[in-house]
Amino acid sequence: MMVLAGMTACTSEDNIIQNQQPAAPQAPVYQVSIPATIGDGAATRAVELGTGDKAGWLVSTFRTTDNIAVYWGTTLATDNQNNPVCLHADADGKTANLTGTLTFYEQQANPNPEEEPIFIPKELPVGQYLRFVYNSYWGITFYTNQTGTFAGLDNYDFAIANVQITAISGDESGYNLTTTDAHFVNTQSMYKFTFTGLPTGVGVKSVSISSAGNHLVNRYFPYSEYNEHTPITITLDDAAREANGAGVVYAALRFDALGEGETDNIAFTVTGTDDNTYIATKDSPEGGFKNGKYYTSTIELTPTVGGSGQTVNLSTVSSNVVVLDGTTLTGALGSNVKISIAPGATVTLSGVAINGVNEWGLNWAGLTCLGNATIVLADGSENTVRGFYINYPGIQAGPAGTMLTISGGTAGTGRLTASCSDVGPAAGIGGGYDNCGNITITGGVITASGFDGAGIGSGYGNTCGDITITGGTVNAIRP
Repeated sequence: MMVLAGMTACTSEDNIIQNQQPAAPQAPVYQVSIPATIGDGAATRAVELGTGDKAGWLVSTFRTTDNIAVYWGTTLATDNQNNPVCLHADADGKTANLTGTLTFYEQQANPNPEEEPIFIPKELPVGQYLRFVYNSYWGITFYTNQTGTFAGLDNYDFAIANVQITAISGDESGYNLTTTDAHFVNTQSMYKFTFTGLPTGVGVKSVSISSAGNHLVNRYFPYSEYNEHTPITITLDDAAREANGAGVVYAALRFDALGEGETDNIAFTVTGTDDNTYIATKDSPEGGFKNGKYYTSTIELTPTVGGSGQTVNLSTVSSNVVVLDGTTLTGALGSNVKISIAPGATVTLSGVAINGVNEWGLNWAGLTCLGNATIVLADGSENTVRGFYINYPGIQAGPAGTMLTISGGTAGTGRLTASCSDVGPAAGIGGGYDNCGNITITGGVITASGFDGAGIGSGYGNTCGDITITGGTVNAIRP
């Protein structure tokens, strides 16, 4: 149910974009006061954490200073200068009336391309739905420019509600809308990441977050459910690091829902205050991240080596590392450490020997791909890669949905022998204890042997994606 009220549109001097086109004819003015509540499991402000049966959820309050953009279909409520007009809560708290005046204009191209667009007044019909976008001015929700602090989450706490117009009364001097009540639901979740593995005294300078399955949303367009999927980078200053504590970063993130059986892998690239790079990955929960929840997670970072045009001799590596894009690896690994390939990286093997020793506690493959990866076998080189313990292959392909590509160099003469440890089940190239993604081989001379698993593919009882061989000489052995 709804009562009559009036309120001015958004008038923030920082937000309004003043266009210079002549004023369009005045659209009908609709006065609204819509009761708004927060349904179970939904939140509109990220300033407190719930307790009791709401533990793990965000406590919800409205705030009078926040904007609520309004869409009718794909049309944003604006004035006749194309400035958004917004609703506002009439009180701080868990319930409020959303009040204000709404006008709608349809923008059309001007027949004269040198002139401004034409704005056509629109009348609302009974029975149509309006979509409210809470804490937004233009309606589009941006997850960029976050500060990485808990207090900063407040500026990226968006929510949506749909209401149906049930009656319109009044005349040309002003109309009143009667609608269903507004129940807001978050469009994202909030996260507290605690990064460990940084050297003593080193903090987080920035963190870039990406999704192997392209589910992380950079910009959300609620009127069309269209999302833009690009990595999100959060930069922290000294004040943020001091407020958070060691290694802590807060983030507001939206992920697309996962389909049945679908998985995703989230990658973190951290730049420390020592200006070195650290990397980690983490699987999403089954079904994906749920909007409106508050997640806490400890992320173990691994330092990186190499980079574009750099060569790393594995005999000098004495700790777990992630190899960056453009690196050439050479030499024999002399330490029992985990060597991973960064998501999206192309790495060249040029005389590499990684011989896993099959010891308890060394639970990793000879080479582990954290996401999409390309391994190039340098022309004329001999390379050996063996897993370190049971259930781990020689080369672990990336998680489901990713692609591992192996090529034999320019002349196709690079050679690779890949095997799991003495005890399976695991493949030579592919998976073991874990499922893996797709594998493509385009060249080279490759021998891959598994144990209770495929030479190339999955370990016993697990799955991998498509296997495609377009060139080279490939011997896949399952003893």
